[in-house]
Amino acid sequence: MNPYEIEEVASRVVKLSLDAMSENSIERADELMRIAASLELISPELQNCWGGPLNGQEGRRAIFRELISTVGFDAVFETGTYRGLTTAWFADHFSGPIYSCEIDKRYHYQAQSNLRARGNIHLSLEDSRQFLRRSLAASPERGRYFVYLDAHWHDDLPLAEEIQIILESARDCVIAIDDFKVPEDDYKFDDYGPGKVISLELLEQFKDESIRFFFPKLPASSETGAARGVCVITRELAAEVENCGLLEGNSWAQWRNVEAAHDASRHVALTSAEAEDSGAYSQDKPRPALERSNPISSELGDMNTVKSGIASLLESQSSLYKLVENYARLLNERLESIDDRREMGRSLVEQKAKNLELERQNYRLTEELHNLVHKTATPSAMSEILHIRNLVEGLLRSRMINSVSTIAPKARQTVEQIAGRLDQLIRDL
Repeated sequence: MNPYEIEEVASRVVKLSLDAMSENSIERADELMRIAASLELISPELQNCWGGPLNGQEGRRAIFRELISTVGFDAVFETGTYRGLTTAWFADHFSGPIYSCEIDKRYHYQAQSNLRARGNIHLSLEDSRQFLRRSLAASPERGRYFVYLDAHWHDDLPLAEEIQIILESARDCVIAIDDFKVPEDDYKFDDYGPGKVISLELLEQFKDESIRFFFPKLPASSETGAARGVCVITRELAAEVENCGLLEGNSWAQWRNVEAAHDASRHVALTSAEAEDSGAYSQDKPRPALERSNPISSELGDMNTVKSGIASLLESQSSLYKLVENYARLLNERLESIDDRREMGRSLVEQKAKNLELERQNYRLTEELHNLVHKTATPSAMSEILHIRNLVEGLLRSRMINSVSTIAPKARQTVEQIAGRLDQLIRDL
């Protein structure tokens, strides 16, 4: 199965879990959520999403490494663990305690599995605001703390509240915000509609001159991976962050002026490009009556608006293009000769042959889980769960699951875990 199919099946199991929760079947809901997490753990592609830690961005990693080295933090706090990829990166570069929260059980359980061997990582399943209040209050007042905020998503944008909690904690903190609009560059950022752009505008309440805002000096065009923007904020540790040569600092008001100038310049450039493309007509020369009455043009409206919309759509895909280009570059570096390419091709064919039957049986298993989405603990549902359990038993006995294939050990462990949880569900029902 490809990662998208696995994720879709897991999403349907999550729906079944939510249905069970709505019926107050808390234990069954939790077991189903763990099964959904186990399914996604099968896929290395899902676990290594966004191009790697910190969106696959080498520039971002260099900034964080320098901050850790320059400031000397006593602990790291992260909101939005997701699957734990960035959390693991922090553990690789910081030996002190790392505290991270995730509100979604589906991802919290995956992070627990991925990070269980990391002794300095402490995970919690809770809202980011509650997590920050509790964690900072429990931290020594004289410490220095790095807080990475990445819990903003669609309707829930706790960013301003999170920063307020941090500033009111009376702790010396450096705050880094993912997916932020960089004022004078074209880094990608989150935009959830009017008033919901992850940008300076959202943080106007923190425009006090004592609070410093920092942005990367590295241009987006030189960044690797997804090239998402980042903003670093601090009040007490501004002098230390100023020593980070990869960041440029200023007040909120000064950065807003820079942002306004950059946005205006970009708008002029886009408008000029559109004018060149459509340059058959000057502004003071009326268009022919035939064109003005063209029903197709009439339906489309202002063609400049259409072009602008297309340009925006293309721009929104640029982060994906950068990610694909980065993967292509890394692949080409590894495949330096024709012999290397041929050997990899042979290995891939052999691997596919070994794992084909296992993938088919896994697909049958997840399809059966898919069929449980809208069902409750009825006799029919019990029958289907028993049928799935038989399929799992068949998988465990299969020759492929015990083969020397590189995928088999992890796949067997996952199937055994699912079998155990299904047995518990059967006992509970």
